[in-house]
Amino acid sequence: MPFFGVLGPLVARAPDGTALAVGGPRPRALLTLLLLDEGRVVPAEHLLRGVYGEQPPEGARNALQSQVSRLRRSIAATGAEVTHVAPGYRLRIPDRACVDAHRFATLAVSGQQRLDADDAAGAAAAFRDALALWRGKALPDLAVRTGHAVRLDALHSAALRGRIAADLRVRPSSALVAELRGLLATYPLDESLRALLMSALRDTGRPAEALVLYEETRALLAERLGTDPSPELAELHTDLLRGTRPHGGAGTGREDARTPRADAATAAAQDRRSHATSPARRDTPTARDATSPHDATSRRGATAAPPDAPDDATSPTIPRGLPLPLTEFIGRDRERAALTQLLAGPARRLVTLTGPGGVGKTRLAVETARGVAASVRYVELAALEDGAQVPHTLLAALGVRDAFRGPVGDDALGRLVAAVGERPVLFVLDNCEHLVADVARCVASLLAACAGARVLATSREALGLTGEYVRPVPPLGLTDAVRLFEARAAAVRPPGHEDWGATDEATVQDTGAETGASDETAVIRRICARLDGLPLAVELAAARVRTLPPRELERRLSDRFALLSRGDRTKAPRHHTLRAVVEWSWELLDARERQLARRVSVFVDGADAATVAGVCATPAAADLLDSLVEKSFLEVKTGRYRMLQTIRDYCAGQLAAEGDTERLRDAHAAWFLRLAEESEPLLHEGRQVAALDRLMSERHDLDAALRHLLSRTPERALRMIAALAWFWRLRGLHGRQVGAARALLATLGDVPPPGLAEEYALCLCAAASEDLPVSERRALTDRATAVLGGLTTPARHPAIGVLWSLAGGPREWGDETAGWQLGGTPWARSLLLLGTGLLESEAGRPVAAEATYREALRGFRALGDRWGIANTLDRLAYAADLSGRRAEALAMLDEALELTARLRSSEEHADMLTHRAEVLLRAGRPRDAAADLRRAEAAYRRYGLVDKVGVALRGLGDVARHEGATTTARERYVAALGLFSTTWFGAAEEVRALLGLVRTDLDAGEVERAGEGAERARAKAATVLVRSVRAETYEVLARLCVARAGHGPRKSGAVRDAGDAASRKLLYGAAEHLGRAEVLRGLPADAPENDEETAGVGEAVRDALGDVAYDAARERGRRAVPDTP
Repeated sequence: MPFFGVLGPLVARAPDGTALAVGGPRPRALLTLLLLDEGRVVPAEHLLRGVYGEQPPEGARNALQSQVSRLRRSIAATGAEVTHVAPGYRLRIPDRACVDAHRFATLAVSGQQRLDADDAAGAAAAFRDALALWRGKALPDLAVRTGHAVRLDALHSAALRGRIAADLRVRPSSALVAELRGLLATYPLDESLRALLMSALRDTGRPAEALVLYEETRALLAERLGTDPSPELAELHTDLLRGTRPHGGAGTGREDARTPRADAATAAAQDRRSHATSPARRDTPTARDATSPHDATSRRGATAAPPDAPDDATSPTIPRGLPLPLTEFIGRDRERAALTQLLAGPARRLVTLTGPGGVGKTRLAVETARGVAASVRYVELAALEDGAQVPHTLLAALGVRDAFRGPVGDDALGRLVAAVGERPVLFVLDNCEHLVADVARCVASLLAACAGARVLATSREALGLTGEYVRPVPPLGLTDAVRLFEARAAAVRPPGHEDWGATDEATVQDTGAETGASDETAVIRRICARLDGLPLAVELAAARVRTLPPRELERRLSDRFALLSRGDRTKAPRHHTLRAVVEWSWELLDARERQLARRVSVFVDGADAATVAGVCATPAAADLLDSLVEKSFLEVKTGRYRMLQTIRDYCAGQLAAEGDTERLRDAHAAWFLRLAEESEPLLHEGRQVAALDRLMSERHDLDAALRHLLSRTPERALRMIAALAWFWRLRGLHGRQVGAARALLATLGDVPPPGLAEEYALCLCAAASEDLPVSERRALTDRATAVLGGLTTPARHPAIGVLWSLAGGPREWGDETAGWQLGGTPWARSLLLLGTGLLESEAGRPVAAEATYREALRGFRALGDRWGIANTLDRLAYAADLSGRRAEALAMLDEALELTARLRSSEEHADMLTHRAEVLLRAGRPRDAAADLRRAEAAYRRYGLVDKVGVALRGLGDVARHEGATTTARERYVAALGLFSTTWFGAAEEVRALLGLVRTDLDAGEVERAGEGAERARAKAATVLVRSVRAETYEVLARLCVARAGHGPRKSGAVRDAGDAASRKLLYGAAEHLGRAEVLRGLPADAPENDEETAGVGEAVRDALGDVAYDAARERGRRAVPDTP
């Protein structure tokens, strides 16, 4: 049997063992790629990339044919055959086992199966045989590192761990310990290797070293990753402490075999399954690949990023995982175990923890969710005051931007369902009680549509849904409550007070109590009992030991509870206990602290010290804030002071009792209006990212201020909407404000307030979201156009030019309906130049357009505005691509992508990927185009942008058509058509998908069906004002005319016979269509055709009609461009 080796430098031997001379680096790389996909067709693009690298030279495709011919001769003695099968080549060999990579995978699976069957010796032998096949680095002859290499490395790591686990079962030894220590020196964050080393140390009689290793691991993970050890390591640590061994006896290493089994068997099985998949898919590392030591950290933070998170990490930095605890979780073992078992049931998809505030619902939910094997999204609802915003909040927890795509979408629930899809996600919805009806509606819709979604909610009352499992959370038992008190008190106990038993003699004599630690423990038990074991009450009490001994705490607490225990017993339990705790803490504040605490309650989501001082107008606010932190009335994180919700509720009540609520809300709204207006100009220059981050951190209070202004002073609310409009656009939060914009318009009526016409127009644009019928959306944007047309002064908000265009879609600019002046600022001038460039381009003056774009780019670069730079580069890239300068276009789009990443504008980043994909496809790089489109599709799905998922699918249809996969192309176009909305953007993309189907039919020679599809596309295009889409429609109609005239070869569109009148009429029509398309694309008459397919149509028509007739017909089309095709 012949032999081929790729697990090291390529080796090829004939059946008699004779070494074969394959040739130089290129034929060696070619054979390697064919061997890896033995029996399958490997596309030429895939081979070219592996042989030549990312940028094959000119003529590489022809050279590939010569390389294949030489390869056939060099391996003929092995019995292998290389055949050409479109769109590439296929290698067949006598037996897959003669390739060391395939043999290695088979042995690795065999080793794992033996390990699973408790045949440790057989498993170790199989793993050793598999590893012995490696002679060096995998696939070293390839020009680029591919997914094959990544997968093989992952299999190697899994097999290595499997061999060690098997050896541990056979006979633990010091040699294994030394080997594992060597591996850990290279892969220090690989927890499975650490688990194996801990087992090896235990089984060689060194349990103390194993415990030391665990502590080192815990410290390393905390320092490097901010996480705790995995459940497997923690379980092994517990076994070590108890002196017990896992099932299987000493030295089995059974618990350590879990990771290798998951890696080796699954990865090898995937290798077998992938034999029927495309090379493009196999070049992408699988999820299992990430478990190798080369990527040991990939499993860390699995709850902090969505399963399809983009590799470029450009999503906005919105917290999505579980909050990291600062304190030990005490008690609740039984409740947590029961809740974990409940959530494991496939039909138990909604669990609600109920109970009084402060009973520990949140902490129990978080700790339980930490052990769930699914993507977890923690959603804090306490700061949310508008129930309509619940779906938006869940979208934010998924890392989804509330995107402004064309007219703003406010179908947040639909986008939430689209973003979740079928993937397993557990939402932890915390503090639902004040929005219980809205949360219930959202949860019901989510669970009904998404089979993989589950919800763990905390609320003072159940959601009231069918299928809901309600679990009341009881107070802590007395023993656990005492443990909690002692742990929290120990953290704040001042130096010199370590011995609580040092009570003075007079106190002992007065009370007759026992002295020493036992006396203090009894006091603590009584405190916890009288606090009903409520964790928040216990922690607030424990926080006071920094100034009061437990006995004094007991005396003060006794007075407060005695008073409240005689209150109305029909009230909620929280009003019997937590109110008492808060009031008791309130009594310990001095007058100035109480005043500030009352006023701080006006903040919905906390604030920094400067904001607190500005809104609350309290002298020495910084010192008082620190005092309130020390007394547990506030918490401070990253410079922001926040109140627990229970304490905030109490303080808000105190503020109302003082009659000061409206004054503080007025001050709060004024402060945040000023923040919005002062931040707006910063969004147009180099400080825009810092300004965006500041506004993002204050978004909940900005919303609250807007709501207050809406109810009190609508004119100021109008100013706030205008000031925040560009922030909402850049960070995708606009959908949250659609309701406020509509309510404000209803209050103001049809006439703008004096001096606020521009702001009124912005409000109209904000209200025009896609949930409205087309006629209503258009009415709003038409009103905005009319208002703006009446302006006679420079715009105060120059971004209105962009927002108006996005809300209403493309318009005819020739009459300069939008005649307002964008203003005299440098940013406004650059924006005006960008718009002027668009006008020049559409008027057929590409040279002037490009010059204007470059001037705009200089202005945006001088300002440091990343948005302006990126969008101008996008237009310049379009101009460069239109004139055939594709390398220049790609360089510009690369820079634009880098800028949108820095801006954390994830939707625009995905948009740029789709734009780059179109250029790549025209440049003959379909594989790279498909990669960009898949990244964009994943991002759009993650954000719930259904329209734009359709855009990506339509682009992937174009790629499939380009590669001759007509069935796949049709499937993608049809899938895309089911996703587009009725907005101007959706309508334009629907036309492009329909045109893709027409082209596919023409490629297949199905002219009649193509004609039917063309009529659908033409009718839809009549409603679209996007000039490039109208131009594309004319180009496809031209190709259809050619096909009808001659029914010639599909790709060239050549005409068989142009002599008859009917054919010539069709050909004249084709030439006129091409002329119309040129005008719509802004191309001069002598411009070379940029698109290869359209160029082929033009050449076919010119050949049939002759130069004079063709030019005349084309010129007729150029002079008579109708509004619609």
